[in-house]
Amino acid sequence: MKTKEQEVAEREAALKADQDKLALERAEFAEEQKRLAGEKSAAARAKLATECASFVDGLVKDGKVLPAQRAGLIAFMAAQGAEGVVEFGEGDKAVKKPAAEWLREYLKAQPKVIDFAERGKGDLPAGKSVDFSAPAGYSIDADQLELHTKARAYQEQHPGTDYIAAIAAASR
Repeated sequence: MKTKEQEVAEREAALKADQDKLALERAEFAEEQKRLAGEKSAAARAKLATECASFVDGLVKDGKVLPAQRAGLIAFMAAQGAEGVVEFGEGDKAVKKPAAEWLREYLKAQPKVIDFAERGKGDLPAGKSVDFSAPAGYSIDADQLELHTKARAYQEQHPGTDYIAAIAAASR
């Protein structure tokens, strides 16, 4: 038969074992929660990055953001998260908005910095051609084209004549 002291010692040992087991289970549970939170936050970050990329791609398409700025702007917007808040005064009232929302509104309100529209060279006068190209968005002056053509013809008839002299001769 066991003495009371032995029973108490056994119960204390069993209690200590149960406490150690519980502490180990709590630590494992905490680690599992951290792992799951990390997976959730990684998925949330990926979703936010996708949303930011879609938004920035729209700005690039509209010409409000240069294509070279795309990657940096996406990374910056994704880093803002939803926690940040900006506060500022607008007239007599104070404005308090989430930073990401304010940034989106600001970027939408920006003017175009680049126009991706195609530009034509303009129409040449009938029967005229040139041996050079005008830059995109510019047209050719018909009178100056005629003078150029006459000067080139003068140069062909008078070999060794420089262009300036041919222009002077064709202008007469």
